[in-house]
Amino acid sequence: MIEARKRIAAFDFNGAAGGAFMTPGGKDFVIRLWFWMSAFLSIAFIVTVPMFIGGYGDVLEQSWLSNRAVFSGQEPPDPQGMLTAFGKILPGMFAFMMAMWAVVAAGETALYKRYFHNVEAARQPLRFGRMELRTMLCQLGVWALVFFIYFLGAFAIGLLAAAFGAVAPILAAIVVLFGVFAIIAMFIAVPIRLAPAAALSMLRDKTHVLAANKVTKNRFWNLFVAYLVTYVGGYIAYYIIYTISIGIATGDMGFLWAVSGLGEENPRVLIEAAAERMKGPIGMALGIIAMIINAAAMAAWILLVAGVNCYAVRWWVEDDPAPNFE
Repeated sequence: MIEARKRIAAFDFNGAAGGAFMTPGGKDFVIRLWFWMSAFLSIAFIVTVPMFIGGYGDVLEQSWLSNRAVFSGQEPPDPQGMLTAFGKILPGMFAFMMAMWAVVAAGETALYKRYFHNVEAARQPLRFGRMELRTMLCQLGVWALVFFIYFLGAFAIGLLAAAFGAVAPILAAIVVLFGVFAIIAMFIAVPIRLAPAAALSMLRDKTHVLAANKVTKNRFWNLFVAYLVTYVGGYIAYYIIYTISIGIATGDMGFLWAVSGLGEENPRVLIEAAAERMKGPIGMALGIIAMIINAAAMAAWILLVAGVNCYAVRWWVEDDPAPNFE
């Protein structure tokens, strides 16, 4: 039975932030897992990115045209253009997202298996089967709940703002202001409260989503710090590496800003120039190197955050008056 427990054991920040290194396999295992995750993510990127990158410039162009119209006070372009452009890349984007998600789920599951049960697959640690699908189901359940609460909250804020606005416009503004802060707080609190769902499911060999809320109860602020360091800090490090890798592939370190839709130059032209550059052997090699670098950084970031999930569940287990964790 999953029940909320009072805190008994002291919070161990090093054990939380470095949870990925705390398996029975220690540093050797996590480095091996990181290597194979990086390899499979690299393959996923190399195979699926070409499926949509050719049409991605059209999507960026539509976004750029819309931004320019808004900033200049003009009529925005027909949204049909964006829908048409996005529809062309949707199959490739779907393949990209599913391949990446499968590798991420396999990597997290391998970490959870070694952390809680000291089990590792032969030759290389990544597998894809029932347990990995369960990890994906837990992840899907958590984020589906987050966005359901978001839309429900946005709807409630809209109703309240309309009701108070009928009395005085300033009241509607206050409702919206506080509502925005409440939604931001929800986007932080709910994912943290439910983050260990997949790790808890691995420990108990049973799918849990909402029950993870009881695991993190009475431990939120300590875990908030651990997730802040690993998730936000890891993302900043990842984004820096990602920017550098894109700069290597395109020959332009300012490429990401240039194609953001906020610059003066049409991003479609930049995407087409980068694609042309990568048709040559050197450009193609640099593009592949960039994908490998990006995959390695992403794998490290994911494992770092998953380590906190492991620690959160272990901390909850250690606070059991009748301990059963070995």
